[in-house]
Amino acid sequence: MKSRVNSASLSRRDDIDLALSFAGIDAPTVNPDQWRFGVIYGLLWPRGAQIRQAGLRLSSIFVDLPFPEPLLVRAYLSEGSVPIDVCAANWQALCLARLAEVGAATLVCPMADADRLANALAFLATNPVQTAYLSVFARVQAVRRVADQFEVDADIAEALQ
Repeated sequence: MKSRVNSASLSRRDDIDLALSFAGIDAPTVNPDQWRFGVIYGLLWPRGAQIRQAGLRLSSIFVDLPFPEPLLVRAYLSEGSVPIDVCAANWQALCLARLAEVGAATLVCPMADADRLANALAFLATNPVQTAYLSVFARVQAVRRVADQFEVDADIAEALQ
């Protein structure tokens, strides 16, 4: 919230245009206040990569370790690698349990049964996941078509922060 307030107050100043012109960035002539707000807010807001790496950073007194890549770390985790077939009889219980334990789940569905996938997404939108302290809803992160089936990655935002 403070970033937005600071960005809004600083976007009224013209000296930012001069500072950016030294870097070769010219301010637009149409709605420059909004453009300045976007530039300043982008500088003040932490980047997505920094946020995703926050909980994965390792420290060592002997060597400077590189920043971890969350997508590579997730690729080596075995918990999220077993997909849940929405055509199975107990997929709802499996999905809610996986989301509560791991924070992420992958649903798979044959393309011929796309209506089951629509029902699965409706189920996730209307049934909260009961974690230890929270009752939260899952969000869809990705939808992929792999060969003759759909894969949907769902996760809980609070679990992956």
